[in-house]
Amino acid sequence: MTNKALDDLRMEVDILDIQLINILANRFSITRQIGKLKKQDGLKTIDSTRHAQILALWETQANNKNISKELALQIIEAIHNQVLLEHEAS
Repeated sequence: MTNKALDDLRMEVDILDIQLINILANRFSITRQIGKLKKQDGLKTIDSTRHAQILALWETQANNKNISKELALQIIEAIHNQVLLEHEAS
């Protein structure tokens, strides 16, 4: 692989990383709105049924895309934990 090819691939990874951050920012914007609605309606911060649905979705998608299920679940758990922290802080 030439240095140019390596640099090009690294640039593609950088672009994808930026897209991931943008997706996370959008996701957190939506989950903040959800948190406000839950608080307004007197609902619990965590919805175990919904959490199980999200885990199942991530596991299925990871399997479909040939990505480590363990990695996918670690990522969504980290995201979920941050959402809970934000909901509890508001």
